[in-house]
Amino acid sequence: MTHGWWTLALAIALVACGGDEGGDTTGENGEQPLHGCADADFVDATEIAFENIQYTPRCARVAAGDTVTYKGEFASHNLQGGTVVDGRGTADESSPIQLVTSGTEAGVTFSQAGTFPYYCVQHQGVDMVGVVRVE
Repeated sequence: MTHGWWTLALAIALVACGGDEGGDTTGENGEQPLHGCADADFVDATEIAFENIQYTPRCARVAAGDTVTYKGEFASHNLQGGTVVDGRGTADESSPIQLVTSGTEAGVTFSQAGTFPYYCVQHQGVDMVGVVRVE
């Protein structure tokens, strides 16, 4: 029976170390890509449009110092920097993406490298989310 606990320990170690594909943008617990944006999903884009309850592109990549222009109807799709987990949004007060509630165009300048998730306040529960990765 002494092999039983070694086998269990080895299995736990392999599970803990496995699945790391080299830097996916993961959620809070590392279980899946943040807002559905894995490394391969990011595209170069400084304009993000939204309509039909989705952001296009959902996963944008920019350089530090770039300005991203969001285009759509903010009165019915309030833009908020932060994350959505289990259909509930949590605003990120430190995000360069701050609440936008009116107009049809808003520019956000990303001065530092990092990963910046955002969501639609009205449609957070139906996965209207996105991420800007700043390199």
